[in-house]
Amino acid sequence: MRLLRVMLWLGLLAASGGAAAELVTDVSDDTVSVSYRYQGEKLLLFGSLPEGPGHVLIEIRGPDQPRTIQRKGQVMGLWMNVESMRFKSVPGFYAALSDVPLERILSEKRRGALGLGPEALFRASEWQVDDQKESPQAYFRGLVDYMRELSLYQVRPDGIRVKKNRLFRASVELPARVPVGDYEIVTRVIHNGEITHRDMQKLSVSKVGIEKWLYDLAHDNPATYGALAVAVALLAGWLVGMVTRGEAEH
Repeated sequence: MRLLRVMLWLGLLAASGGAAAELVTDVSDDTVSVSYRYQGEKLLLFGSLPEGPGHVLIEIRGPDQPRTIQRKGQVMGLWMNVESMRFKSVPGFYAALSDVPLERILSEKRRGALGLGPEALFRASEWQVDDQKESPQAYFRGLVDYMRELSLYQVRPDGIRVKKNRLFRASVELPARVPVGDYEIVTRVIHNGEITHRDMQKLSVSKVGIEKWLYDLAHDNPATYGALAVAVALLAGWLVGMVTRGEAEH
C-alpha cells in the first residue's frame, strides 16, 4: 500500500514538473521481519530525479560486523585451517547499484573518498595482524568473494533504470542470511565526477517470534543461551535413543 501511494505521488510529481530541483527517494518497505520462514526478500528502490544531467548511484550498507577469514593448507598430508585473519568492522551487507559503471562517472580517488567498492571497504576496516604469509588484502578479497557467494556483497552497474530522465527504479535482493540491524540506503546524483544531490533512507531488519527471543537471549544472556542449547541437545539425544531402542525391541 505504501509503495502504491508513493508511486502515485511520484507520477503526479513528474507530470506536474514540481520539485524540479529536488531528489526524492523511497523504499517499498522500511522494515523487514525475519522469522523461521524467511527465505529472503526483494526491496524496490525508487524516486524522482532533479532536472538536469546526471547519473544515479544507490548504496546500501548493513550493520558493521567482525569477520574472520581462514586459509587452508596441508599439514602432514591433511587439509586444515592453518592461518586466519579477523577484520573488526566490515558491513554485514553491502550493495552498490548504478545506471552506468561507476568507473565512467567517478574517478578511483573519488570512489575511495566515498568508500565505494572493495578497496575502499578494506581501507576503512581494521584487522588483527599476526604472522600470516598472505597479505591482509588477500584475506579481504577472500572475504568479499565469500560474501558475494552469499549475495551479501552486490555490485550492479546496470541495476538502476531511469525513465524519461526523471523517474528511477531499482531492486535489491536481501538473502536468507541477511544480518539483522539498521541499514542505510544512500542515493546520489553524480555529474562531472561530483555529487550534486544526496538523499538517505533508513531500513530496519529485525527478527520476530521465537527467532527474536533466541537472538536476544544469545546476546543478552549468553550463559543461559548456552545452557539451553546443551539441554536441547541432550533432550534430542535422549529422544533418538528412546526411538531406536523401541525399534530394536520390536
